[in-house]
Amino acid sequence: MSRRSRDQALSTVLFTDIVGSTKIASELGDRRWRTLLQRHHRIVREELRKLGGREVDTAGDGFFAVFDEPSRALRCAAAVSGRVRELGIEIRAGLNFGETERIGGKPGGIAVHAASRIMAMAGPGEVLVSSTVRDLVPGSGFSFDDRGTHELRDVPGEWRIFALTAVDGTPREPPPPPEEAAELRQAIEPPPLLRRRGARVGALVVVVLVIAAAAIAVPLATRGSPAGSASPGPTATGPVDRLAKINAGEKRVVATYPVVDHPSAVAFGEGSVWVTSATTKVVARLDPVTGKIKRIPMNATADSIAVGEGAAWVGNSIAGTVSMIDALTNEVRTIDLGLGVGTHHVAVAVDDATGTVWASFSRTGALSEGAAYFDIGRIDPTSASFSVIARSNGGNYFCTLAAGDGSVWFADDGGGVVRLDARSGRVVWRKHYGISFWASAAGDDTGWLGSANVRPVSLEEGTGGGALVSIATTSNKGDFISIGGGPTGIAILGQGVYVSDLLGVVHPYAGQSVLPAIPVGGEATGIAAGEGLLWVSVNEK
Repeated sequence: MSRRSRDQALSTVLFTDIVGSTKIASELGDRRWRTLLQRHHRIVREELRKLGGREVDTAGDGFFAVFDEPSRALRCAAAVSGRVRELGIEIRAGLNFGETERIGGKPGGIAVHAASRIMAMAGPGEVLVSSTVRDLVPGSGFSFDDRGTHELRDVPGEWRIFALTAVDGTPREPPPPPEEAAELRQAIEPPPLLRRRGARVGALVVVVLVIAAAAIAVPLATRGSPAGSASPGPTATGPVDRLAKINAGEKRVVATYPVVDHPSAVAFGEGSVWVTSATTKVVARLDPVTGKIKRIPMNATADSIAVGEGAAWVGNSIAGTVSMIDALTNEVRTIDLGLGVGTHHVAVAVDDATGTVWASFSRTGALSEGAAYFDIGRIDPTSASFSVIARSNGGNYFCTLAAGDGSVWFADDGGGVVRLDARSGRVVWRKHYGISFWASAAGDDTGWLGSANVRPVSLEEGTGGGALVSIATTSNKGDFISIGGGPTGIAILGQGVYVSDLLGVVHPYAGQSVLPAIPVGGEATGIAAGEGLLWVSVNEK
C-alpha cells in the first residue's frame, strides 16, 4: 500500500515482545540477559530489512515496526518467532492495518493502538491479527484460526481477532518443551571484550597528539560567524557546556542538562541522547524520560557520533578509530581504521533502512600538508572491521557523513559531494560545489548539507554565504537556501529541517521558508531529533 502523504499513511503495524522477559532476565543475570537481547534485536532487524519493514521504536524487549504490505508483515512476524527459538525464548506478535498519522515524528493513531492491544492478547509464539489484515491476504498461502470478537482497551468498537497458523501452506511449529528452551538459554554467554589497541607510546607521540589537537581547533574556530554579524539575541540559561532540549512547536528551550566539557556532536537513538566531547575521553548518554546521565569512558576524544544497529558509533579523529558502544551494556569496542595516530577527521553514519554502518576520513598525516583525498567505507559490526568502498579527491581536513532512506551522503570542506547506494555500496552520483560543507543529514529522498562559507559563491541557480542545501535523489538537483553563518549540524523533525549554528541559534526551515531562529546561547555544536523534540549540544564561549 502506498503512502497518502508524509503525515498520513495506510500501513500494516507490527508489535512484538518477548514472553516472560522479567523471569528470563532474573534467570540469566544482567550480562547474559543483555547478550540475549542483543541477539534478539539482531534477528528482528535482519528480518525487518529482508522484508521491507521500517523500525519505528524499540523499548526493552519489544519492537514497533510498520510495513507497506500486510503479507510482508505476516512473514516477518512468523520468521522472527521461529528464529528466536534458537535463543530459548518465545515472542508474541500483534498486527493491524489502517491509517496512521505522524505524532511526535512517529506513526500514531487508532491503528497503532489496536495493534499494540492485539499483541498483548497473544500467547507464547502466537501471531494475532485483526480481521482487516486477514482480509487483505486472501489466497496468499496464509491460514488463520478465528479467535472471536473482542473489545480492546482504550480502542473503540469490537474487533475480530485471528491467529496465524500457516505460512505458504506450511503449518507453524508450536513452542518447544520448556526444558529444551531452558537449555538453549543456559548456553548463552556474553562475548569477550576487545582490548585497547596497545600500550601507550613514548613522549614524542604525546607531543604529536597535543600538536594535532591544536591543529584541529583551527578549522573548528574558523567556522564561527563572519565579522560584523548581528547578535543572535538573548541566550538560554543553563549549565556551562550543556545539552539543550527544544520544543520545536513552542520554539524554545524547555530544559538543559550538564553533559560533558566542550560537547562536539549529538545523536539520538536506542532510546537515548548521546553527546561526545572534543576535549575529554567521555561520551554522555542521557535518558530523555528520567533525565539521568551516564558518562561512558572512552579510549580517545571524539567529534562525531551516529546511533543504530544496537550501538552508538563514535568517530575518534586524532586516534583514527571508531568506537562502538553497545546500547545494552555500554561496553566499548574499538575498530581500528588503519590510519595510525594523526589528525584524521573521522565521520560516522548509520542507514537504518539497510542496517549498514559507515565511516569516512581524511588521508592526511599533518594538517599543514592538506588532504589528498577522503576514503568512505563500511564497518562490519560483527568482525569489527572496516573496508574502503569509495574515494573523494580534494578537501583539506573536514568531512561530514549522513545516511538514511538507502542512501549515504558524503561531503567535505573542499566542496566535494558523493552519494552512494547503501545496499550495493556503489557510487551513484558525485559533484563538486564551490563551497565548504560542515554538516549533513539524510531525509526521505533528499540529502541535506550545511555550508559555513561566508564569501559569495554559486550553487545551481543560487548564491550566498552560509547555506542549507537540499539535493533530491531523483534529480540530483541542488537547491540553495541562505541560512545562518556557521552550520554545525542538521536534524529532521516531522516536516521541518533544523540547523544548529555556531552563532548560538537553531534555524528552522519548514514550508520552503526559513523561520525565526531559536536561541540556545554559546555555540550550538550539533543537533539531533528524537522523542518529538530537538536536542542541541552547546559549548559556552
